[in-house]
Amino acid sequence: LTDRGRLGLGARADVIRVARVAQTAAVRGAWVQGRRIG
Repeated sequence: LTDRGRLGLGARADVIRVARVAQTAAVRGAWVQGRRIG
Protein backbone atom coordinates (compact mmCIF):
# COMPACT_ATOMS: atom_id res chain seq x y z
CA LEU A 1 0.00 0.00 0.00
CA THR A 2 2.42 2.64 -1.20
CA ASP A 3 -0.28 5.33 -1.56
CA ARG A 4 -0.93 5.60 2.22
CA GLY A 5 0.71 6.88 5.39
CA ARG A 6 1.54 10.40 4.26
CA LEU A 7 -0.01 13.57 2.87
CA GLY A 8 1.38 14.33 -0.56
CA LEU A 9 0.80 14.45 -4.29
CA GLY A 10 -0.44 11.08 -5.51
CA ALA A 11 -1.15 9.77 -2.00
CA ARG A 12 -4.57 8.61 -0.87
CA ALA A 13 -5.99 11.28 1.45
CA ASP A 14 -8.77 10.38 3.88
CA VAL A 15 -8.76 13.24 6.39
CA ILE A 16 -11.15 14.56 9.05
CA ARG A 17 -10.72 18.15 10.27
CA VAL A 18 -11.87 18.64 13.86
CA ALA A 19 -12.21 21.76 16.04
CA ARG A 20 -12.84 22.05 19.76
CA VAL A 21 -16.11 23.89 20.45
CA ALA A 22 -17.18 24.32 24.08
CA GLN A 23 -15.15 21.29 25.27
CA THR A 24 -16.61 19.11 22.48
CA ALA A 25 -15.02 17.93 19.23
CA ALA A 26 -16.84 19.24 16.15
CA VAL A 27 -16.14 17.96 12.63
CA ARG A 28 -15.27 20.90 10.37
CA GLY A 29 -14.51 19.00 7.17
CA ALA A 30 -13.94 15.55 5.71
CA TRP A 31 -12.03 14.40 2.64
CA VAL A 32 -12.04 10.95 1.02
CA GLN A 33 -9.47 10.11 -1.63
CA GLY A 34 -8.52 13.79 -1.73
CA ARG A 35 -12.06 15.06 -2.39
CA ARG A 36 -13.98 17.10 0.16
CA ILE A 37 -17.23 15.38 1.14
CA GLY A 38 -18.32 17.48 4.10
